[in-house]
Amino acid sequence: MVKQILLKTKADELTVLELNKILQKKKFMILTQMIYFLINVVLNVALKN
Repeated sequence: MVKQILLKTKADELTVLELNKILQKKKFMILTQMIYFLINVVLNVALKN
């Protein structure tokens, strides 16, 4: 019984860690997309002037 509970908490910790990793990757991807977008806007404005 105790072993099962310990295993379950270990598994939960792992899933939380995995979720954090995924979220951080997503944040990073969103950040890079925003940076690309800003660069495009700046370039468009620079080319028009």
